[in-house]
Amino acid sequence: MATCRECGKVLGLFGSKSGTLCENCALVLEAEQMFKDIKSLEEKGLSREEIAAAVWKRDIGSAGG
Repeated sequence: MATCRECGKVLGLFGSKSGTLCENCALVLEAEQMFKDIKSLEEKGLSREEIAAAVWKRDIGSAGG
């Protein structure tokens, strides 16, 4: 049985992929990573506009591949 590695939610009856995440946990982990990225850019002294551009570029890049 495949379960989410974070919350334990059953994802399917057959198969057992290690490292599988449910949709909710995947979204939470992605948001946490984005928060860390933004915090890092703030600490480097980037302006809000530069941070927004960097985050937007990251989102566009991940959507394509």
